[in-house]
Amino acid sequence: MNESKQAIKSAPDNLEQQVDTIHQVKKQHKGQTSEDEKQTKVDMLKAVAVASSAGISLLCSIGGCLWLGYEFDSTFGTSPGGIIMGGIIGGFGGLYMLYKQVVK
Repeated sequence: MNESKQAIKSAPDNLEQQVDTIHQVKKQHKGQTSEDEKQTKVDMLKAVAVASSAGISLLCSIGGCLWLGYEFDSTFGTSPGGIIMGGIIGGFGGLYMLYKQVVK
């Protein structure tokens, strides 16, 4: 019985030692990243930037041409022909811009 009480009393000390060891290891490795990890992060950020730019370009192209089609319909009373043509032209124009950005 005394042995089990001693084991229970010493358990927190052992746990504290393990936690201290983990903290020491983390402090030693903190801020130390390999060049490969840094390059991977840079490459990932570049890929996200290209994808974001392509998406925004596509959205603006389609949105702008839809707006022009809407204005054309409002001016000449050709509803919905202008919006449809604007959407088609904007879609093809956006895909062309997307292609140029990806190939670049």
